[in-house]
Amino acid sequence: MSDEADVRPEANSDGDRPSEEGLGELRRLLLRFGVHPMRQRGQNFLHDASLLRWIGSRAEVGPDDVVLEVGGGSGFLTRRLLAARRVVVVEIDEALQRCLHDQFDSRANVTLIGGDILHGKHELNRAAVASLAEALLPDGKTPFKCVSNLPYSVSVSFLIGLLRLPFALERAIVMVQSEVADRITASPGTRDYGAASVTLQSLARVQRIRKVPPTVFWPRPKVDSAILEFRPLFDDRLPDEEYEPLQTVLHAAFQHRRKRIGNALRHADSFRGLDAATMQDRLAAAGIDPALRADQLGLAEYRRLALSLSSTNP
Repeated sequence: MSDEADVRPEANSDGDRPSEEGLGELRRLLLRFGVHPMRQRGQNFLHDASLLRWIGSRAEVGPDDVVLEVGGGSGFLTRRLLAARRVVVVEIDEALQRCLHDQFDSRANVTLIGGDILHGKHELNRAAVASLAEALLPDGKTPFKCVSNLPYSVSVSFLIGLLRLPFALERAIVMVQSEVADRITASPGTRDYGAASVTLQSLARVQRIRKVPPTVFWPRPKVDSAILEFRPLFDDRLPDEEYEPLQTVLHAAFQHRRKRIGNALRHADSFRGLDAATMQDRLAAAGIDPALRADQLGLAEYRRLALSLSSTNP
């Protein structure tokens, strides 16, 4: 489906309640557990039944699947994932944890993890990773899925950590704010293109599959959202040994994105020891035009540049 798709409240013929009834249930549920939406945690709760049904259908969750959900919240999305063999749900808010336990403790296939999904910058919650590992036994090679409405503050960091897990991810279907989606899917030469674009596109094929208005959330955010689908790369995936050198170059390059690439790198702490002549040599070895700026280089160019610079010890 193209990015032009939209969501409108509607009554459903298959027994799902219309949006306003979904909102009513949501507010009663949150009131029951003393949940007061916190802006700093990005707590905008999805209540639209038709969109929830669409996400569940798109995820194609079946009895052999293991699914990770980040930010279980009200449990409305979790309900759409219960056909899976195992659903691992992570929620940081203690009141929402009680809400989720009340709904799903009787479900043997649901594991609830209380805490932040992040352990450090891009490392994931260790209890959640351990639960995934246990569910994916005996060989750990069975692909799992991720279906989540991601909090704004953790979106990029979580996705990088997810795509670098040592388990086989089949796909991730995640909702993020539109500006985050713009950054992740941006192409070279555009305003939103940056280190997050390069990093995530080095690990997965990313597609924006649906546009989502504020009206399907409570409280309503001030911005649109978007649903992205990630399909991990295999043959073209960035090798693990290239990841850190690439991150060093990306951080340095986009720290001074309006400068020419050689000058931008030499102004960064990581490469301050390189003189102009050596930097020119490294750029030439990577086949990079020194007149280009950071936002004009694509993934292939950054990979060559990272390899070239990592061969030089400043």
